[in-house]
Amino acid sequence: MLFLHLHEPELVIAELKRVLRPGGKLVITDIDDGLFGIIEPEIEDFHLLLNKLTTVQKKGGGNRLIGRQLPRLLKAAGFSAVELEMIAAHSDVQGAEELAETLNPERLRGLADSGILTTDEFRRLSTAIRELRTEPDAYAMMLFLMVCGTKK
Repeated sequence: MLFLHLHEPELVIAELKRVLRPGGKLVITDIDDGLFGIIEPEIEDFHLLLNKLTTVQKKGGGNRLIGRQLPRLLKAAGFSAVELEMIAAHSDVQGAEELAETLNPERLRGLADSGILTTDEFRRLSTAIRELRTEPDAYAMMLFLMVCGTKK
């Protein structure tokens, strides 16, 4: 969950390759907001939030869509046997409390304070998330990407 924050992920991959022994395996787990997962019941403005987070991350030099690029980055760096897998975290498996922080409406306050979310968007999202957290049949499934490659 580091590569989404990096300005130049290809430089980090090159350095990781440099310090690996031949035959060593690099494994990266990260996100791609285009494949976030599922929240039930759905939150109407959730994709709006993800789009705004992606825009903010990009302005800061990061990339919340990095997951889709990782296989290509590893291949470009000369890794072999590049593989990609999806990892799912589901509130019914990990427990609702494990995913509660991800669905904490207070995490949105900074976005509202900085004007990324309007006051109305913040209110709607916070209300929807609070309702989701109290809904007995609610669940969340988040998807992560794991890419690995071997140094030749």
